[in-house]
Amino acid sequence: MSVCYGVRLFADSLNKERVEQIRAAVHSEWEFEQSEVLFFMGPQKNICLLAKSNGEPSEMESQVEFSSRIAQAVWKANGRYCPVRIRIAEEANVRDFCEQEYRQFMRCRK
Repeated sequence: MSVCYGVRLFADSLNKERVEQIRAAVHSEWEFEQSEVLFFMGPQKNICLLAKSNGEPSEMESQVEFSSRIAQAVWKANGRYCPVRIRIAEEANVRDFCEQEYRQFMRCRK
């Protein structure tokens, strides 16, 4: 039986030249509707992403695997590190991805 996840994704300091690639990457990794993926100017004049959705991930994927996959898709599409925060199901289940995790992801891709 699969569990219904409420997913909230936030990414900060995005590459403004790659917004459409980031949008496509997010849509390819999760069932976000077009209206659920919003890009906006942050307080530091930086591009931010907020995406919210409900849905069911693969039964074969843990929450850690799922959130890592989403963060990696954002980084790859962005072309550089950006802070990513993913909340699944409830406020207590929040994962912040740091630059060290990004560097580890990049090493594994080589």
